[in-house]
Amino acid sequence: MKLLGKMTILMILMAGMLVVGPPSLQAATKVPDFSLSAINGKNKVIDIREYRGKVVLVVFWATWCQPCMHEVPSLISLQKEFGAQGFSVIGLSVDEGGSSAVTRVIKKTGINYPVALASSKVSRDFGGILGIPTAFMVDRSGNVVKRYSGWTSHKIIADDLKQVLK
Repeated sequence: MKLLGKMTILMILMAGMLVVGPPSLQAATKVPDFSLSAINGKNKVIDIREYRGKVVLVVFWATWCQPCMHEVPSLISLQKEFGAQGFSVIGLSVDEGGSSAVTRVIKKTGINYPVALASSKVSRDFGGILGIPTAFMVDRSGNVVKRYSGWTSHKIIADDLKQVLK
């Protein structure tokens, strides 16, 4: 009976790992360092180290992803509303066809935050991006304090942002 009990527990734990998926970046870990060529904005490079002291929302997205595109107006609004308080969105596109489609979307939507093409290394460093949109809230000390998987409402992100900006 003891062996059967241990085997049952082991099978339950293994099944749980299949449901949860591989380990990923969790809250209160340092944001991975990255430096990528910017597609837009005033800087030619987006270097996460230059954002220390700010609260940052790093968003992995793509132009062909409908939930991602649905989220863009909210991200633009968050940038406008909280930018003066030391907040910035950083968009990291996982589009594989280069920057032309991303540039078109930036112009069409009026994206007001820096955007770059995500490298596979950056995606891996963030724990692997299994679905998009996926976003990470980073506090002023450079710690990831929240992960958002899938489309997330403006209210949820704004409420979390108000807490982190305190």
